Amino acid sequence: MNAEEKREFGDRLRRLRREKKMSARDLARSIGAAESSIIHYENGTREPSMERLVALSKRLDVPIDYLISDSPSEYKNMRRILESMDLTYDGKKLTKEQIEQLKKFLLFLIHSEEKEN
Repeated sequence: MNAEEKREFGDRLRRLRREKKMSARDLARSIGAAESSIIHYENGTREPSMERLVALSKRLDVPIDYLISDSPSEYKNMRRILESMDLTYDGKKLTKEQIEQLKKFLLFLIHSEEKEN
């Protein structure tokens, strides 16, 4: 990985860890690594071995390609996004009720388009 890719990897790793409400120490312990390793990965100063990358992807429940690339097809699925992430709009966190309304609206859009075709 070049410096930019390491930084992007670190940003994704940090975001995923926080979404799982884990500390760097918790994540490190869960994969048998030192807390400092996680911090180095997140800061883009070190890159994980393939073995560590596999452990991180399993622990964070994301495909490896999501960790190392910003365009995995699996994360384009709106249902998965709505069910797995804390969502915000203009800096305001959406409530569970708002997310449910958003899901219903998306279903409405999908079904109305199916009726038109």
